[in-house]
Amino acid sequence: MAHATEIILNAVFSACGAAIFAGLCVWIKGLYRKSKSYDDTLKALATDAYFRYCRYLLPEDSLTESELENINLLYKSYHSLGLNSTGDKMYNQIIAKPIRTDKQEGGN
Repeated sequence: MAHATEIILNAVFSACGAAIFAGLCVWIKGLYRKSKSYDDTLKALATDAYFRYCRYLLPEDSLTESELENINLLYKSYHSLGLNSTGDKMYNQIIAKPIRTDKQEGGN
């Protein structure tokens, strides 16, 4: 009798373990999908913000200190997400411009 009980308990515990493992796998897969979705969204927003600001700065003859700081922060974030190429070229064109103090921003 003890032998049959042991077999039944082993089967029950094995089934419970398999169910828990399967549940964990489903949960982790869902977390991965959500994480991937957040990553894709973050990349899209970072790209949009970065390129909008670059298109704003490219026609300018010079940059203010604040604009330089902002483009550096945006570029660092943009680049850390693995995005580059066209963004690198635009960044290099922008930071090559002369820098003026923020106080001179209103005048020419």
